[in-house]
Formats: sequence, structure tokens, C-alpha cells
Amino acid sequence: MMRLVRILAVAACAATVAACSSSLHATTAPGTPPTAAGAPRGTSGTTMNAGQYPHAVLADGPVAYYRLGDTGAMVADSTGNGLTGSVSTSGLTEGSLPMIAGDAETGIRFRGVSAGHVTVPRNAMLEPANALTLEAWVKLAPPSPTVDQGLALYGVNGSSTPYTGYGIKYTMDRFVFKLALPSGIVRVQPSSGLGVHISGGVPYHLVATYDGMNAKLYVNGQLVGSQPASGAIVYDRTNMFGLVLGNNAFGGTPANAAMQEVAIYPMALSAARVAAHFGIGAPAPAPTAPPQLTVPPGFRVEAIANVGNARELAAAPNGDLLVGTGGAQVWVISNAEGPALPLPPTILVNLPIPPSGGVAQSAAVGPNDTLYVATNKAVFKVPYIPGETLETSWTQIASVRTGPVAPNSDGDVHITSSVAVGTNTVYVGVGSSCNACTEADPTRATIQSMGLNGENMATLARRIRNPIALAVNPATGTLWAGGAGQDNLPWGHPYEYFDAVTLQGTPPIDYGWPACEENHHAYVAGSDCSMQAVPRVEFPAYSTLLGAVFYPANQMGQYTFPPAYRGGAFISMHGSWHALNGVPVDAPHVAYVPMNGDVPVTPVNWNDPTAQWSEFFTGFQDASGNRIGRTAGIAVGVSGSLFVADNQTGTIYRIRPTGM
Repeated sequence: MMRLVRILAVAACAATVAACSSSLHATTAPGTPPTAAGAPRGTSGTTMNAGQYPHAVLADGPVAYYRLGDTGAMVADSTGNGLTGSVSTSGLTEGSLPMIAGDAETGIRFRGVSAGHVTVPRNAMLEPANALTLEAWVKLAPPSPTVDQGLALYGVNGSSTPYTGYGIKYTMDRFVFKLALPSGIVRVQPSSGLGVHISGGVPYHLVATYDGMNAKLYVNGQLVGSQPASGAIVYDRTNMFGLVLGNNAFGGTPANAAMQEVAIYPMALSAARVAAHFGIGAPAPAPTAPPQLTVPPGFRVEAIANVGNARELAAAPNGDLLVGTGGAQVWVISNAEGPALPLPPTILVNLPIPPSGGVAQSAAVGPNDTLYVATNKAVFKVPYIPGETLETSWTQIASVRTGPVAPNSDGDVHITSSVAVGTNTVYVGVGSSCNACTEADPTRATIQSMGLNGENMATLARRIRNPIALAVNPATGTLWAGGAGQDNLPWGHPYEYFDAVTLQGTPPIDYGWPACEENHHAYVAGSDCSMQAVPRVEFPAYSTLLGAVFYPANQMGQYTFPPAYRGGAFISMHGSWHALNGVPVDAPHVAYVPMNGDVPVTPVNWNDPTAQWSEFFTGFQDASGNRIGRTAGIAVGVSGSLFVADNQTGTIYRIRPTGM
């Protein structure tokens, strides 16, 4: 049986951002104001939240602060105290996915081997006597780990016993703070609630404090454990490590986790400051679905995340959801198919050439799984392993829009590219440079096909104005395409369409823009439209098809739709900017097209472009033309949920049958 590939098509608007870069953190001399130190630096080379989180940390007076977004053999101390650390040459990966909301700063991914660690030599500043705070952001590798893991520790004796110093570890299903005092080892851990049953792939903010009276552990801004304690912290000054990140802690195993934002303070942070740090670093909660949005009886819709300028979506086989945007980033919503609201989105990859115009990812999970991304002028493949978070390598496999804009036209008005992947073929939809013209660039207003490594690129379809909505039918392997049709049409023709491109005959398949209407009719007088492809599904002019997905006929999973929806296509329409009496003539919505394989259940009616489909997800525009969103990308999750992106608000919606 043919191995099919799950689809994601992502269209994007142009933007100019810096190419990805890498540089060490800036450090400052002691006494420099916090605003001058620890500026966030991530794979995009840009600051995303003006350093709010590092400024908050530095304002509280740490003696050492390691953001861990460095590249190379050293990690910088952002306090200016010069407590630089060393990075091992193996067993870890620099540049793990950012955990801080709105901050591009990356971290280090420890691989669970003893060779992978960061070490900072012993220093008196790291050995406070009567008060202490140890802080870090940690994400354990999925699935939920079952073995002890050392995360961050200072002063642990090389033989593991007797214990000295302080540290945070993970043991079985919870985080633990250990502290060596004259009376013995104090162990602080939660017995229930937030700090228990830790999930892999989830970022956690950990803070351990000691004030000479109590040892406390906070998880995600909340106090989860406290023990009475007193006396000076014990350090074995003759046989003792310095600070170790990611290696054996208190006799445990090395960390299989990502880590960043590690800070040590010579005082106990208050509960208010701990909560403030978490509040700044934690992403905002998911939005709420507006009540006016409607789905058919038997379904429910919920807002699960927000990604600015979200465009197209891809559902990964592990339950994650990938989100292409109008910028250089592709985002991931981890566990989007879970029963509860997922974690807030995080950046999966920053591309060197913005915008990230499309993403498609194969259905098979394995070490060679590949993500395909189409930007304004390029197509990339990116390694993607479910559960891994940041991809820092990519390969450009093709170029599009290599020629000039059409002369004497209205300019370069369509700058998106979309991508879909079949078993052995990558398909890229490239928008036209104009509303209605004859293109000078042979790649514009086309669908290009190529091998999985970009080889043998050729034009599959031509004179197709803006083919944004690409989808492969998983039942047949057929590529279907729809898009945005021509503007300023006095008679409401040509219609817009969704068609089985690879069933139309020998490439290049001619869709007739701008000379021909549907069904071989000439739009421009005197045009020969006899060889024009006749689409299988029609929509009204100005619908603006931005996303499409087939609901698998054999879909399995907890949230599988009823049989009436299986095998058909969901089409996401952006709506029109053309208005009649101030009201846009077509509202944003998602439609459902019943299908038998590649044959629409209802044949085309050339007099009624609404006959073949029904409304499924509506309510984005009221009777006066006011809009609360515009539907864009769409995807079906591994467990059967339907996901829809709204690129006006950035909201990601999840639709499921009621009672599930």
C-alpha cells in the first residue's frame, strides 16, 4: 500500500527580518544596570520581548545567571560577575527551543549521557551560607520520564555521598530540591498537585529557596513543597564539584532534558518575586472562542492557542500541531490533540529567508522525518523529530520567483508560496505577481512539482492565479488545489474552485487565468479556452480559498468525526475584501465538500457555485460586515480533531464532536 504523506500548506506575507545568526551573550562589568546585560539572543538574531524576563532576573540580584543560548564551548554569566561555564563537546545540543514567552533566547538540550553537561568552577559567590535561591526553566524529554535525572546542582561530592551543597533533580514523577545542612539532607518535594506527575515535553519554571528557616520549592510560580530548616549550608571544600548542569545529581542519572535561564541568588526570593518571574516568562493563556462562532449540531469549538499571523497548519503524528506564519518562524503547539488545552505555542524553527510560507510533514515518525517549508522565494526541508523542539538546520532544495514581475502590471501583489507533499513528490503553489497579466517569470501563477530533495523541478499547472490551498487526498494520493481568484469582476465570474490537479492530464495543466472562465468560457474576448482544465468543485468569486484538508475515510481516534464527514474535504475561505454597500460580499468560513474518493458527491452546477458544499464553521462576520476573524489554514489531527487558524487574531481553533 502506498505510503501517504500528511499535508500542510502554509502561505505567508512578505517581511524583512535578519537572517539567522549566532553570537555569544553580551556581558557587562559589575555594577552595570540590568538593562545592559543579558539581552535575549535567539536563532533569529532578534529580540522579541525587549528582554523583559532577563531584566526581571537581573533586577533581583543574582550572583550568576546563565541564559544558555550560547554557541561554542563556553556559557556566559549575564550578571557581569565573570562566572563563565564550560560546555562538554558531546552529549548535548545547543540551541534548544525557547521556553520564555516572546523571547527568542534558546537553551541547551542535554541528551541523557554522562558526557553531556555544563560546568562552572567552584567560586565563593556560588556558596551562600544562610540564604539561597536556585532558579531554572526545564523541559524533560517526552514521554514522561521514569528515571531520576540530575538537573542543576552545586557542591555535590564526587562520590555522591555524603551529600553537600544544593541542587534540583527530577525523581520518578516529581521535582525535588535537596539541601545539605548541619542536621543532614533536607529534601523538599511536592506530595500532590502541580509538582507531581510531570509531563515530558512541557516547560517548567523551577525555583528552590532557603532563608535560614524554611526550604521551599516552587513550580510554575506556585509553592509546591516546604520543609522547616536551619543552619548554614554545608559544602565539602576538599572534594567537591562546582556548578553542574545536566549531569549526575545526588547519585541520579544524567538529564535528558532542555534547560535555560539558570540563576543563583545569595538570598531567598519572595513568593511574589517567584510568581513575577513566572508571570513574565510564561506564555499568555489561550484565547476564548467568541460565542457567535457556530459549528453544526453535534460539534463543539474551542480556542486552544494564539500565534501571531497564523496561516497554514499541519498536524504531526505525535499529536503536535505545526503553525506556519507570515514571519520567519514555524511554531509548534505541543500535544494539541490531548484531552485538555495544550501548552502555549513555542517556536519550532526560524528560517533564514522570511516569510515561512508553508510547512508539510510526512506521516511516518522516525529519525529521518522531514518538514518541508515554502517561503516567498525558496523551498526548504528541515529535519523534524516529534518530541524534539528546536530545529537549527535546514536545506534549501528549490527556488521560486526567480524571474521578474510582469511588466506593465499592478506590481508584485502575491508573495505567498504553499507546499504539500505526496509519497515521492513535493508540490509548491506560487502566486501570481499581479491581478491579471501575462507572467514573465515561469514559476509565478503555477504549481511546481519536484522530488523530495528538490530534484527534477517542473511546472505541474500554469495560469492558476494564486494556488494557496493545496491538499493531498490520503485515499488516492491526488493533489488538489484551490486559491484566490481574480479581483474586480463585474459579473461575478470566473468562479473560484478546488480541483484535482494531478487527474487533469499531462502537465503543464492550463487553468486559463486571466483569459478564461470556468467550463471553457472566455473571460477575455477572443481567448481560446478549449484546452483549459475544468475544475471539479466551484465556489463563488472572492471566496479566497486559503486552506484545504481531506478528512481521512479511515480516520481513527478519540475525536473522529461521524461517518458523514469522512472522506470529504474541508475548505477554509478567507473571505472577500470586495464590498457591496459596505459589507464584504463573502464572509470568512469553513465549508465541507462531500466526496467519494476524488469525485464530489454533488456534480458542478455552473449556475450555482454553492451547490456542492455546506457551511461548517461560521460566525466570523456579522450582517453589517464587521469581522472578528478570518479563517486560514486547516488540518486534521491524528486523533480526529479539526484545527482551523484565524490569521486576523492569531487564534487556533479546535473542533471536536460533542461529548468527546
